[in-house]
Parts: sequence; C-alpha cells; structure tokens
Amino acid sequence: MPPPPPRAACSAKFEKNFYMEHPNVTGRTDDEVEAYRQTKQIHVYGEGVPKPVTTFEEASFPGLLLDAAGCWVQAPATPTAA
Repeated sequence: MPPPPPRAACSAKFEKNFYMEHPNVTGRTDDEVEAYRQTKQIHVYGEGVPKPVTTFEEASFPGLLLDAAGCWVQAPATPTAA
C-alpha cells in the first residue's frame, strides 16, 4: 500500500474568520470610536483596526452562548474585551 499523500495536498485552505460586525458597531462614527478609546485609555496602531464592541451582544457570539453568559455577565465589556 502506498503512503498517504502529504497533508497539504488533501486539505483546502481554512480561514478562521467568523466575526460579523454588529450593526451597532458598524454605525459608530470615527469620532465616537476615538472618544470611546480615549475614555478607556485604549491605544491601537496599524491599519484596518476593528471598532471596539461595548457589550457582549455586539461581539456577535452565538445565541446559546449569549444566553448562558447572560446569567452571570451583566457588566459592560472591559477595555481588554473591547
């Protein structure tokens, strides 16, 4: 029996990019984003930096996860989470 082909030959490229920007996040102006970052002392560098989320609902987690988290998470997102 011949050896199996190299793994790269068998697998298609897979990209983990599941984030879908919430409409509240999309609707924030650049000024609102900058004001939020200044308030929370968030410093970002580079191009294409996503806008921060301010609640767990805006993070676009699946509904079941949000329901489970809602039982114990009532605080707004921290700067690290944003």
